[in-house]
Amino acid sequence: MKKFLILFLLLVPLRAFGQTTSVTLTVVDSSGGAWNNGVYVATLTPPPGQPPSQFFLNGVLMTSNQLTVTGNLNAAGVATFNLSSNTSITPSNSSWGFQVCFNQPSNPCYFSSPTTITGGSQAVNLTPPPAQGAPEVIKRIAAPIFSATDTLNDAVSTEQFYASSMRIPANTIAANVVLQFFIGLEWTTSAAATNGTLRIYIGPTNGSATGAKAIYTSTQSSPATSLTLNSGMVFTIQGTQAPGASTTMWFSNSGGTGASFPIGRSTTSATQGSLATNADLFVFASITWAAGGSGANSLSVRQLIAGPGPLF
Repeated sequence: MKKFLILFLLLVPLRAFGQTTSVTLTVVDSSGGAWNNGVYVATLTPPPGQPPSQFFLNGVLMTSNQLTVTGNLNAAGVATFNLSSNTSITPSNSSWGFQVCFNQPSNPCYFSSPTTITGGSQAVNLTPPPAQGAPEVIKRIAAPIFSATDTLNDAVSTEQFYASSMRIPANTIAANVVLQFFIGLEWTTSAAATNGTLRIYIGPTNGSATGAKAIYTSTQSSPATSLTLNSGMVFTIQGTQAPGASTTMWFSNSGGTGASFPIGRSTTSATQGSLATNADLFVFASITWAAGGSGANSLSVRQLIAGPGPLF
């Protein structure tokens, strides 16, 4: 009798352990875009050809919370949750169906084919077509910046970095995500104007070109003398992949007032890679004067704004 009791106690936890499977669901569409922050619904379905009926898990009637499991995907389009193993469910030959919906106002959804869930853990990878309504626009990642003092002059001829910058939080840049920025500039020249080159960077360290990508580099400008000129430019960053340690993105810009101002010449759309989007990134600017001067020529960053696209 004691041996029977010991054997029974040993079998109970083993039987309970086999009831559930840890499922890792990953949703990346056929264009490589992760369905970041989407919604999933896992529903237990009866064997093919049989009408819906009651389900039993190891002889115990299953509850509604066991029959349907819902939740949210993370920024990489991934979720981990528990489902009852089909091998422990009667009637036999049941399966699980997955519905995933993209995080957009139109909420396009995708339905998987029946999947058998069994074992201690299982990966389920879904590849829906690209979601309609993408790309998604991030409306605000940081408060607008205005400065009356962020000015760099031509007394220094090496590259100088502006204090104004914006932090892009980790995992913000992903497939189908668009960020737009506006930078407002003011150029003051003396009777002996100095040429300068403006650069806008995105990188892992604020104010450092090391490991950063120059998403805009102006042609060296030849400004008119004795002027104060204000202008600005919108530039766009578009994610193409799920957040990771080395990812690719698109960028482009528009704006400018002419050859006498550093944003009078704009670059075409291009890609940048090898940036860690699963960590914080920073957008910042620099100026490189052609030669050291008296300090009477200066370029100021007055505004830096991140907002919904299009900004104008």
